[in-house]
Amino acid sequence: MLCGLLLVALNASPQTRARELARLEFVIDSAGKAYTHRNNTHAITMGIIEAGRTQAHSFGVIDPSDNRPADARTVFEIGPISQTITATLLAAYANKGYLDLESSILDYLPDTLLNNRALEGITLKSLANHTSGLPRMPNNFAHPDSLNAGNPDPMFPLDPVQVYSKEDLFRYLEQYTGPAAADIEYSHSDLGYALLGVILTQVSGKTFEEMLAEIFCGPLGLENTGSVPYTDQDYAMSHLLSGETVLPGTYDALAGALGIKSSLRDLLLYVRAHFVLPESEVEHALSLTRQFTYYIPPETDLGLGWEMNLKQENLVYSYRGDARGSSTYLAFAPDGRKALIILSNAAEPVGPMGDAILEALLNVKPSR
Repeated sequence: MLCGLLLVALNASPQTRARELARLEFVIDSAGKAYTHRNNTHAITMGIIEAGRTQAHSFGVIDPSDNRPADARTVFEIGPISQTITATLLAAYANKGYLDLESSILDYLPDTLLNNRALEGITLKSLANHTSGLPRMPNNFAHPDSLNAGNPDPMFPLDPVQVYSKEDLFRYLEQYTGPAAADIEYSHSDLGYALLGVILTQVSGKTFEEMLAEIFCGPLGLENTGSVPYTDQDYAMSHLLSGETVLPGTYDALAGALGIKSSLRDLLLYVRAHFVLPESEVEHALSLTRQFTYYIPPETDLGLGWEMNLKQENLVYSYRGDARGSSTYLAFAPDGRKALIILSNAAEPVGPMGDAILEALLNVKPSR
């Protein structure tokens, strides 16, 4: 009888469900219009999965000089959401036995770094759940002025973050004097995911783009996802808060942290792959990324890349992030088959909007 009462409580009458869906539509429309009516924003596209059904919403235009709205195949810079995909590559290689999540990063780095004992306690897992103790970013980026001193086209300046190389990263690690023990505490580190991406290329002998295509994009049927600029596809050029356009580029050592571009269509396929019982290699890798690795008081668990929270009786996996000229939000609840994806080509954060929409989405109960 208790089970029956619980089932009734967790389900809604058709009338109640209709009101909850109407409320969700209202929140989406209000939030999208409010965001794109600001002076420093441009286009956003949203994907909603509710009870296994998908909806797409678009607001604003890609650029003031381009009145086209973004659609499901428009390519955006997804910034830190790249890290959940890098974690999937890591999980795939761990499942194959090519590496051990608990092993020290020194097992996969050049001999020139073996004498730095500050690196010894950092594991691959601690890179993936941001408990390595590494800072958010390295401090040896080239100065923009010196980097572009000989640039023949000042209209297309080189970006110190995009051109930061594996050699630059290794030079930084040679001098690193941070905590020696892993799992000290959580501290978000883009540097950690840059290092993770580089280690994966060392282990595989492939470029980051080749790994993406073989392990991730191909098996999931993704058509608009990669780490190189797109010249033959619809691309939403990113914009700073000042309105300045950010030119697309290929990230070097930081590809695994910030460098992936993708579309709403592809990310919806990515999320849906988290909803199934794992059978294929990529599905088993996705499952591994959702396993608990660390606890952040008072209520957040960490997987590999994902943050996990209990919201309205749903276990929600989420990740959000702002990059130079873009903002993204991704959250999904596998048991309820619900998901929210927001892609923006402006630096104005979409986090507050995403939280409001996610709350309304989780409030929609299944029919009786």
